Amino acid sequence: MPRTGRNDRKKKICPGCRESANTVKYGIRHTSKGSVQKYHCTHCGIYFSDTSRPKTQYSEKLILYAVEQYNKGHTVKEVKTLTGKRFRRSPPTRTIYSWIQRYEDELSFIRLRKRYDLDPDDLTTTHRFRHLQVYPFTYHRLKMHLSAKDFPQLRRYISWARRA
Repeated sequence: MPRTGRNDRKKKICPGCRESANTVKYGIRHTSKGSVQKYHCTHCGIYFSDTSRPKTQYSEKLILYAVEQYNKGHTVKEVKTLTGKRFRRSPPTRTIYSWIQRYEDELSFIRLRKRYDLDPDDLTTTHRFRHLQVYPFTYHRLKMHLSAKDFPQLRRYISWARRA
């Protein structure tokens, strides 16, 4: 069995010189979001951390809510207003645009949103099922329509479940 020691651990890649051989741990930074490991590159001299979250003054809940409202078809100005009502903090529209650009690769619907005219009130449909208990079932109408092209049985199943 191979011996795994301290030197065998995978080192972080320096964002400056793209090398991992010259990086060393350089302490821990304690933030409101938790502890973050800091690193130092002895080759190019920069300091960096292993967090994937960029520094921001807004909570992750607020960012997620803003991007979610944009996905539902609201304009950026409407997102600013809705976010202000819910969190009592209203980020600037430029900040909301930057979040949309930053998370565009992870959120597939942002790309689809550009092709379709969306009504935020008509985007999702909720049905209350009364089986052994009452529970709401919500589905995204446009996503179901687009998915039904590849999976026609999906639309049949949803319509059957609504009638049951």
